[in-house]
Amino acid sequence: MFRKPIHYFLYPVRDLDDLPAPVVETIRQHLPLEAVQSIVVVPPQDYAIARSSRRKTLPFGWRVTPQRTLVCGGERIVVVEMTDDGALSARIIPLDHLVYADLATILLYGYTQLAWIDGEQIETLLIEYNAVGEHIMRRQIEWARAQIAAHLPVADLPDQPYQLPFKFQNYLKYSLLPGERVQAAVFEPARRRGERWYSPYIAPNRAIAITDRYLIILEEELKRFLLPRLEKRESINYGIIIRFCPLNRVQNISFRREAEMTWMDIKLGAGAASFSFDLPLDNSSAAVLGETWETARAQLAAG
Repeated sequence: MFRKPIHYFLYPVRDLDDLPAPVVETIRQHLPLEAVQSIVVVPPQDYAIARSSRRKTLPFGWRVTPQRTLVCGGERIVVVEMTDDGALSARIIPLDHLVYADLATILLYGYTQLAWIDGEQIETLLIEYNAVGEHIMRRQIEWARAQIAAHLPVADLPDQPYQLPFKFQNYLKYSLLPGERVQAAVFEPARRRGERWYSPYIAPNRAIAITDRYLIILEEELKRFLLPRLEKRESINYGIIIRFCPLNRVQNISFRREAEMTWMDIKLGAGAASFSFDLPLDNSSAAVLGETWETARAQLAAG
């Protein structure tokens, strides 16, 4: 169960000969080997699971992820999974079907989640890893984003000035592709459902940006309940979760007004294969994003 920490770290593979022959053969079935651009191996990860019964706390259980080999090339991502018994399976993600990519770092825990169109439904894949290798996974996401951006129409709007908190400003700049322009960006502080101290949080600190090619959402981990005496300490959050959505996969963005806030309803996908979520905003932020989106949508529709 326990291994040396270095064995948990994901790592790049420079040569196909360094992979087991069955893994190479599985890759070859879905991607010409000469088209391979990069390979990353994500070793199995062990995560403790708290367990309890009605009367006592039980010893921790363990959740173990399969080993995954992520291969980029040929306008697609191929993920080969290997179970404990050596059985192999593959997930194929065409880049032109990608709906969003999440890149998360929360202390030493990291994950990437990919969502793509498969027929009339949205498929998702969560890849967890030790965040020491975050920079390696970030390069794979950047490669995929650059390949997608090369085929996207560009929404050419005048840039609007924006000011985000230092952490979000830096992460946004760090996340942009070369030449990618931010056309609007707003910051929304963590928000409770009500005004009382025991009201749960419904949204973490979050920044939302519309660039000339992507909708980018940056947010901290959501902590629903914080006691007043601990709030100042526990509200400090060192993690970040970044979602990249190609603009051609944003089916619609609409806004609905409530008494205390405006909800930004986002629908991603294509045709019947869609995925929706909503984000709370103050009215001024909703106005900025709404105006930018409507102009961008008109330009993209015009080609």
